[in-house]
Amino acid sequence: MGGVGSTLAIAVILGIEAEIKEKYVAFIKCKGNYSEAVFRYDYLGIADCAAVSMLIGGGPKQCVYGCIGSGSCIRACKYGAIRIDDGIAVVDPENCVACGLCVNKCPRGLIELVPKSAEARVACNSLDNGRTVRANCKVGCVSCKLCEKACEYGAVKVANQLSRIDYDKCACCGDCAAVCPMHTINALGGLEERVRELNAGKAKMHV
Repeated sequence: MGGVGSTLAIAVILGIEAEIKEKYVAFIKCKGNYSEAVFRYDYLGIADCAAVSMLIGGGPKQCVYGCIGSGSCIRACKYGAIRIDDGIAVVDPENCVACGLCVNKCPRGLIELVPKSAEARVACNSLDNGRTVRANCKVGCVSCKLCEKACEYGAVKVANQLSRIDYDKCACCGDCAAVCPMHTINALGGLEERVRELNAGKAKMHV
């Protein structure tokens, strides 16, 4: 729970060699904020995600798979790595130590630990069909499979109506994010510029 520093310290005490693997960080699989997601009503009650999820319809957000935004994950995090931004939880990867406390706290299973170096991430957790997703959110995965077809490394697969990335196979080429019509796949770090270049190239071809 203390990150790489604690791992090394424990290894010294035990007299063993520590195997430092790639750093992992928590990732919230939702980008349906107030602007992108459909809300049925305003909620002014107790700020607890589990409690809100038990309301009629699963809470104010129309998508029953999306981030509730009541901050239970924030209160679970001991490192100040999570904040609420425009109605959804966002992780600061620099402060996250991948302890997993937020993962266990989310009642919708929206949070997973991913390699920090994974710059392409599917920011959706909905298992609804494409038509329902479009009605609920402007940035949800509609299981069109364009990302799967675009990936020459076989790293992207659509299963149960949701795109998923195998980070062991992902080459961070950006092709999946560039073809996603809903902008569901986040392109982070240097990959963001790569995706802009790919989209710019496609735009020139259509001129």
